[in-house]
Amino acid sequence: MNEINQRLRKEMKQRRLSMTEEKRREASEQICLQLYELLSEMICQKQSLDLYLYYPLIGEVSLLPLYFRLSGDSRIRFFFPVTKKEGIVFYRAQAADPFREGSFHVMEPVHQNNDRLAPLSDPKKRMQMADSSKENEPASLIFVPGLAFSKKGRRLGYGGGYYDRFLSETLFCKRTSIGVCFSVQLTEEIVSFSWDMEMDHVVTEEGVIL
Repeated sequence: MNEINQRLRKEMKQRRLSMTEEKRREASEQICLQLYELLSEMICQKQSLDLYLYYPLIGEVSLLPLYFRLSGDSRIRFFFPVTKKEGIVFYRAQAADPFREGSFHVMEPVHQNNDRLAPLSDPKKRMQMADSSKENEPASLIFVPGLAFSKKGRRLGYGGGYYDRFLSETLFCKRTSIGVCFSVQLTEEIVSFSWDMEMDHVVTEEGVIL
């Protein structure tokens, strides 16, 4: 594994944890506010949205305020990841649904039956989405956590490659990837490899960077 990225991972973990809990909470709320305004505009232009969120680990940006604020809107569906051997698989969750601790101490939806499987996690539906030109299909937005992001959209994750594989599998679907981080996690350059997937956008508490 690249030594430069290993050092950068260590540095970014320290930067993130150097923020007080109150500062992380305030920054997370600011990010959620910006995303809420963006999504409100999108929902006015499009009939429905599919939001692929994540349950935050300690130190990560929390998008839960956004989830709870929008959970009553029937035009929006929410999906959260479950880590499996083959990669991350997203399942639909609603505001009242319970979560439980799963792999890598990540909170995952308790309900993981097939009828809750996200379209982008279903190979058949994914193929249909890739081939479809329907205008009324929900817009799929994938919110991606990470340890560092560059202003060009490059991402440094935790090293497991889970999101890179998921984004690669959905590359030909109509979806938008949005890297989410605190401004202290931005860096000028990240060493990337052929399997690393770049973000379409990056958002921090200071605004949309890309």
